[in-house]
Amino acid sequence: MRKSHAHEIQFRSVNGPTDQTLIDAIAGGSQVAMRTLYDRHSTRVYRFLLRIVCNEARAEELLSEVFTDVWKQSGRFEGRSQVATWIVDCAVYGTLSNPQA
Repeated sequence: MRKSHAHEIQFRSVNGPTDQTLIDAIAGGSQVAMRTLYDRHSTRVYRFLLRIVCNEARAEELLSEVFTDVWKQSGRFEGRSQVATWIVDCAVYGTLSNPQA
């Protein structure tokens, strides 16, 4: 039983906190949580943005805007979707509302 408990702790440390836990911490002002969420999702969001705008520099600008919005809006996340879906929704909304090339 003790061995199982040790494995469980290691498993948690490998996976880290859930996205929901990170969003809650970000809403409380945690920059560490923001960095963790950014590290976890930025590559996927960047690739998504790049497919939309077909411009690396613009995709990088939008990525910055998306995660700035995540920081500002984290307290409004209602949990009706997964955090990753919400972040992509922020990316879509940001791209559509500011379609500069």
